[in-house]
Amino acid sequence: MQRSRIIRSITHRSLGIYLAILCLSIPLIYLSPIQATAAPGPTDPLYSLAGEALVLSIDSQDCSLSFLAYRDDQGRALLSLSDAQRLLGLNAVLDAGQNLQLERDGHSLVLAPDSYVKFDSWPVLNDSAGRSLRLDIIYLPLTAIADEWDYQLIESNGAISLTSPAYLESQTPNSEASVPGWGSIASVPAMCSIWPDEEIVGGYYTTITNSSANRINNIILSCSSINGCKLAPGEVFSFNGTVGQRTTGKGYKTAPVFSGNQIVSGVGGGICQTSTTLYNAANDSGMQVIERHHHTLPVHYIDAGNDATVSWGTADLKFRNNKTYTVKIMATVHQNYVILAVTRAD
Repeated sequence: MQRSRIIRSITHRSLGIYLAILCLSIPLIYLSPIQATAAPGPTDPLYSLAGEALVLSIDSQDCSLSFLAYRDDQGRALLSLSDAQRLLGLNAVLDAGQNLQLERDGHSLVLAPDSYVKFDSWPVLNDSAGRSLRLDIIYLPLTAIADEWDYQLIESNGAISLTSPAYLESQTPNSEASVPGWGSIASVPAMCSIWPDEEIVGGYYTTITNSSANRINNIILSCSSINGCKLAPGEVFSFNGTVGQRTTGKGYKTAPVFSGNQIVSGVGGGICQTSTTLYNAANDSGMQVIERHHHTLPVHYIDAGNDATVSWGTADLKFRNNKTYTVKIMATVHQNYVILAVTRAD
């Protein structure tokens, strides 16, 4: 009898321990990606969502997402399969080996199991404000989708912009083949027509030639940071202050930069074409330039003496709005042109 009571006591304790372990394990079973082998840590964006949720726009239209879009701990921007099917028209097939095949317009992209994220069920998480955030079962890397279907992808401050080839072509000015490599946009009416509703005070363009995808990405990203910036009368524009530090976390990539009399690789390479074009746009519109620095080596996208280099913490481009009205800076990349303009904002 005593032995029987002892056995029952041990069984009850073991059952209690088992239930306690099971209760602690359930959240991990339902919230951890299948690929994950370790318990989620504090740096995992799925468990630290403040500032990690992403906003998506496609062809300049903000998208309403059915599920949270987010950046994972590898820095990948991820979109739910449901939203990708609805917004991008992708067809998806998951084979027996868990390879995910995406198809559209005769193109096919196969993602191996370690190339996308798959959850055991639909998790519901709470952000720092206590709001419920729904996640889908399957998440796709946006970069892979953009590469396969030739979307232009821009990442900036938690926002992802996708531009389709057809939309980009429709928005591109039909410039004559005889257009010089750089100059005032006043000499190219097609460039002025990019902003038909704006009163252009002055503007400038330069041409992108022999540039890597990384360099072009950096130019587009820096233009995106500047575009729409307003300056009240007497206010000073700072390139570094507006664009901010160029980091991989903001989407900037490694490309050639000048270091003294050498060309080396650095994060943000190429943005000096943006600053140079802006410097000349400021001059063309009569702004008061108060800080500008030359490159240490010649550049190919502007004539000698009209360049403007920038470097975080050292060299900046600054100019003052010396007009009696507020101005707005417009910046874009169309085909192989970097185009910046100063317009009247009031």
